[in-house]
Amino acid sequence: MMTNKKHLMGLLIASCIAITACSNQQIANTDNVNETPISANTLQNAFNETTLAHRNAGDIKAKSFEAKLRNKVRSELNLDFEYLASASYDQLLADLTEVDAHLAKFRHAAHRGSTQEQLWSLVPALPTLERRKALKIALQERFNEQPELTNLKMAELMDLQLNKLFGDFTISLDALTPETEKFESVLIQALKSEGLNISARRPSLVLEYFIDAYTDEDEVELTADFELKNRSAQTFHKISNVTTYSVEDGKQAQTDAFSILANDITQQLIEKAILRINNVNSVK
Repeated sequence: MMTNKKHLMGLLIASCIAITACSNQQIANTDNVNETPISANTLQNAFNETTLAHRNAGDIKAKSFEAKLRNKVRSELNLDFEYLASASYDQLLADLTEVDAHLAKFRHAAHRGSTQEQLWSLVPALPTLERRKALKIALQERFNEQPELTNLKMAELMDLQLNKLFGDFTISLDALTPETEKFESVLIQALKSEGLNISARRPSLVLEYFIDAYTDEDEVELTADFELKNRSAQTFHKISNVTTYSVEDGKQAQTDAFSILANDITQQLIEKAILRINNVNSVK
């Protein structure tokens, strides 16, 4: 009996020594991580320069609808770059591991249906993808570390799929009256300038519009009603706007007025996407 107790005690001591050695090795590994002091501004600039982590800066046009929505998502994350510049290696790694694990909650996003349906299904993953990028940049810039993450491939595929869906997301125009149709060319140009893809071929959304121009002395008042419909002819979003411009300023003034209308459409699409993102993430 005494022999068995001694044998058991020996195993316990050996186990404790092994655990202690393993813990010391982990601490040593952490202690051996070389840190390069980086300011919060430098980290923020590095983050701002990348729209997709696996692509070179500038691969996505700065004024595209995708870039505008990604930047809106980033601004709403309220990332603390002071924290990213001062947190320990272990803290950043723990944060990154947690965010990477959260990404798995979006793996069942729809891969069927229209482009708009697929985009709206996957776009809630954007905040997680963007926060993940910020943490990866902090570890890379400060510690020259790129940890092996469980969902590395998933993150890259999601980003690529989002990029493709944004590229395929198109809008076609449908004037409700012949009088309104005369404004189509200037409206199309304004929408393209806002970074939206305009095409009549298999559009993701159809923009039905009515525009009335009323001249009062030296001013022209534009009253516009827009209704975006999906491929099932269901209402996706409605927008109404009134803007004025001076007759004396001529064609440029009209162009500027339509730029205001197009900007309103774009911003409301962005806000609708943000609402979708927030609603889905509130229950994730």
